[in-house]
Amino acid sequence: MRTRDLVFPFFLFASFLIASSTMFAFVDKPSYLIPLFVFFSCTIFWLYIKSSILFEEKINTKNKNEPLKKEDKTDLSDSIEYILEAIPSAIIIIDKTGKITFTNTGSEILMPGILKVGNHISTIFRSPVFLEAVDRAIADRKNIKITFDSPIPLFQHIRVHFVQMPKDSFSASEGHILLKFSDQSKNIMIEQMRSDFISNASHELRTPLASIIGFIETIQGHAKNDKANRELFLSMMHDQAVRMQRLVDDLLSLSKLELQENSPPSSNCDVFEVIDKIVKSFLPLAKKYKVKLTNNLPLNLSNIVGDEVQMQQLFSNLIENALKYSGESSNVKIELIKKQKNRKSESNMMGIQIIDNGKGIPTEHIYRLTERFYRVNADLSRERQGTGLGLSIVKHILNRHKGELEIESVPEKGSIFTTWLPVSKTDFKLTKRDKAA
Repeated sequence: MRTRDLVFPFFLFASFLIASSTMFAFVDKPSYLIPLFVFFSCTIFWLYIKSSILFEEKINTKNKNEPLKKEDKTDLSDSIEYILEAIPSAIIIIDKTGKITFTNTGSEILMPGILKVGNHISTIFRSPVFLEAVDRAIADRKNIKITFDSPIPLFQHIRVHFVQMPKDSFSASEGHILLKFSDQSKNIMIEQMRSDFISNASHELRTPLASIIGFIETIQGHAKNDKANRELFLSMMHDQAVRMQRLVDDLLSLSKLELQENSPPSSNCDVFEVIDKIVKSFLPLAKKYKVKLTNNLPLNLSNIVGDEVQMQQLFSNLIENALKYSGESSNVKIELIKKQKNRKSESNMMGIQIIDNGKGIPTEHIYRLTERFYRVNADLSRERQGTGLGLSIVKHILNRHKGELEIESVPEKGSIFTTWLPVSKTDFKLTKRDKAA
């Protein structure tokens, strides 16, 4: 209450006190009644003033809050739109006719180039399961969860949550439905890979185990006293046991690599020395398969950022594969890539190629070579004690090192396996090899 609003009530109250006091002066009453009368009169006047102030404050507060509520209702749709835009999941909102009224960035990532506000949702997905769910959500006004397969833009296994939106939450009209999409394709693929892995691993272990058990039974039976056959079966058992050991070692390597994949190495590795040792150790194998093996890497090759043990594993797998499967009379060469057309040439990356001029690999197999237990020729792979995990190990090692594998092959002309690895920034230009040269 403003001060000027108190002038009239105060003047009226003062006049009342003066008149009352004058009246008490002429009336035969005890003298102590006058101060009591003045006290109670002042108290009543104070309560009146206080109640007036409180009432006026309440009215003012109400008047201030009303425009804020109106403003909140006006801005509510914008706030919800901002929140939905920030959600990484794919979100689409449709009205009660099925027309799209809103799409967020996440939906554009899941369905690039096929979403447009104003179009009917049926123009995006033709799946009968999905369209039936849209009709049910609109008619029954209930939340629904479904999964369906969509071939657009690529094959996807999609889960959708239909959520009914309350009135005024996004639009002035009722009947809007929020659709939250999530692509389950990767989860299904991982589950399928896990299932295939268990199946393949059990099969790969079961085969040598069955052979070993069969040989043991034979030795214990009719070949018990046959020294020549006993020695033959023991040799075969040894080969099968070695095969099982290689398979178990590769499986353990894969498990370890998966745990380390998000922890890239920081130490330097002398890649020339690693490959030079591998080439020398593989010369007997090259002689066995009648293949010529040559290391053409320059002596002053820069160091890379890498784990030395894993680099040995990586290049051992690639060189061993070239020796085993390129075919007799082929030439296997290890070279530093010279003509760099790849985008990696623009970054601080080194390309090392394992080149052969052997049998080559049919095009339809190339994209699957790094899958676990995938073989172009299963019989030849088992004959030469391959586990089917070598290139999968190579892929995981390169993933950990932030590297890349490129495969080029032409049947009957040969193959080129190129590994891209990060060059060390603290590499020394002058090495012991330079001094020796």
